[in-house]
Order: sequence, then C-alpha cells, then structure tokens
Amino acid sequence: MNWTAHAEGSGTQTLRWNATDGRQIVFAMNADGSRPVRVQVVSSAITLERMPWWAPAVVLGFGVVLLPAGIVVLRRAIRARGAVA
Repeated sequence: MNWTAHAEGSGTQTLRWNATDGRQIVFAMNADGSRPVRVQVVSSAITLERMPWWAPAVVLGFGVVLLPAGIVVLRRAIRARGAVA
C-alpha cells in the first residue's frame, strides 16, 4: 500500500491531500490502538467515475425543454410590455 498523506500527534489533526485517479481510502487509528477514534471526513472530490451515466442526460434534457419555454415566456412578456406602452 502506498500512503498519499499522513498526520500524527496529539489533539485535533487536519489532513489535506490532492485526490488522484482511482479509489481513495481513509484510515484512522489511535497510535496505541485504543478506542474510540473520532473521524470526520469531508470530501470535495467530484469525479466522472462516481457520476451515474444518466445524470448528464437528465440535465441536458431539462435544458432542451426549458430553453424554448423560456424563449416563449420572454417573447410574450416583451409583446405585452409593447402593447401597454
């Protein structure tokens, strides 16, 4: 196993690393092996590997439907404003 990053010492530790391709595993333990171990992991990594195949298709579908609808609403608003003046 190849360690990407590590932290050690007493008290609260903060560890940051740049994500790489592939699977990421976080491992935490007390140096003496005692319990409990409290860990909070926050990840901001967004990878195409984790994205379901249908997510981009759904977003594209909404755009295809909403763009013409927005154009119609905008044209009606402009016509209504011109008729009042």
